[in-house]
Amino acid sequence: MAPSVAPADPVAAELEGWLKVPRAERTALSEQAFAGAPLDKAGAERAKALLWGDHAARIKAERAGEMKAKSITLGDKTMRFEMLSFGKTKLTGAAQLIHLDARRAMQRRRSTNRNTRTRSGWALP
Repeated sequence: MAPSVAPADPVAAELEGWLKVPRAERTALSEQAFAGAPLDKAGAERAKALLWGDHAARIKAERAGEMKAKSITLGDKTMRFEMLSFGKTKLTGAAQLIHLDARRAMQRRRSTNRNTRTRSGWALP
């Protein structure tokens, strides 16, 4: 007796097809016919994995320049960073340290603190 094979999930197949369309040509997900279809637990997990994979690929492509330049820019603010790996951990395979360059912020904080300190301690307001 052969084991029964579960039928392919039509919602997941339609979602995969929608995700294969280039992002600029996609219509809104909420406008798709399959978007309102009920999902079982396995189908929901599959849809979540597909959507997360698509999102992660988009972010990776959009942020590739920042990773190469090792700096993050938001508006007119830019912060440099460095990633270092130290050995391996059980969970992720590598222990990492991400160093954000916050020297300017620290210098501003120090100069502000110097202005409010007195010889005997902190100045009262």
